[in-house]
Amino acid sequence: MLHHTALGCIVELDCCCTSEAVLDTILQWTDQWWVPPKVILDLVRALNDILRPQETLCSWCMYGGPRVEEDHRVLDPATLRRLANEAAP
Repeated sequence: MLHHTALGCIVELDCCCTSEAVLDTILQWTDQWWVPPKVILDLVRALNDILRPQETLCSWCMYGGPRVEEDHRVLDPATLRRLANEAAP
């Protein structure tokens, strides 16, 4: 879970198990008039740091990422937790 202290917002990482879901999360935050652009940038950077989407979610990845379903990669809950723990300070 990502928590933005100043805004009191939470992003559930369990919902970010596909590239489509990650993009949807970013776009949902972008649609909120009260979310400043800096927060969107921070969200994108945090998702990139934690999920490593180029490695774990891109279908053309050469690194042997997670399982592939219907031409796209899906991160299971255990992998999401592991990635979040690895990215934690």
